[in-house]
Parts: sequence; structure tokens; C-alpha cells
Amino acid sequence: MSIPTRGLLPLHTAICRGLDQVVVLLLQGGADVDAKQWKGQTALLLAVERGHLALATALMDKYEARLELKDETKQRPLLLACKVGDIAMVEALLARGTRVDKRNMKGRTALTHAAIGGYERIVGLLLYHGADPNAFDNAGETPYSFASHHMRGIFHRYAYNGRCNVAMLRTEK
Repeated sequence: MSIPTRGLLPLHTAICRGLDQVVVLLLQGGADVDAKQWKGQTALLLAVERGHLALATALMDKYEARLELKDETKQRPLLLACKVGDIAMVEALLARGTRVDKRNMKGRTALTHAAIGGYERIVGLLLYHGADPNAFDNAGETPYSFASHHMRGIFHRYAYNGRCNVAMLRTEK
């Protein structure tokens, strides 16, 4: 009897099912850590999407998964971690040098996703690491324009510390 995998490679199937030991065996056996499944997702993207911090860390450190590989919608690991509000994953990715201003197909950055989700600690962390609050997406919006009134204080706090220029931030329409 075969188990449906929906077009996933064995490595991706093991990650989706939380079979960390199988993932390790596959990688030790020569599976390509950066191979993409039919939607363009890599092992690291799937681990981030599912919140598997220990596995994602192992993929980055031991198996040298590339941090900037994207899927068919240009989602990258940092954007996904910010979208779901996983601060531990964001910290792990930033500690390994992932770039903060990469964009998805809609032109949105990790900071935009964190602002939309209302993840204040992640917004502060991204601003501290140099994320651009003035980054316009394809619809002409910025991370600041998506931020709630309460969260805008975080943008201002980091701006006054020299991380960004609040005078340049676009206000809501």
C-alpha cells in the first residue's frame, strides 16, 4: 500500500509528517537539502512553515541549507516565520545572516508580514536588523501603513535610535 505524498519528495514528506529521524537518515544518505518540491518549497521552507525550530536549525547548521531559496510565490524562510509570528525562528534565521528586505510576489517584506500580523517583538527585531519601514509593496503600501496605531510606537522608537527616518514614513490614506 502506498501513502499519498501529493508530489512531495521523500525528504519533504518526512518533514511534513514530523519524522525528524527519517529526515536525518535521508540527508545522511545524500538527499539534497535544497531540493524543491512541486510548489518550489525546500526542506527549510517546510520546516519553518511548520514551526520545527530544531529541525530548521539542523538544516541550516549541519546540512547548510541555503537561507534565501524561495518557492514559486517568492516566499523565503524569514517571510514565512514573520507571517506566522514565530519569533524563535526569526531569531534563528537572523542569527545566520538571512537578509531582511527580500520580497515575495506581492512585493511584501518580512517587516510587512510582521506588521500585518501585529507581532510587535518581531517588528522591533527586524527594524533593529535594518529592515526598511519605507519599503513599498506592489500596491503602494509600506510596513508602517499596515501597523496598528499601538504598534507605530515601535517604528518611532527605533527611528529615534537612528534605525530609520520617521519623517519619511508614509501615513495611512
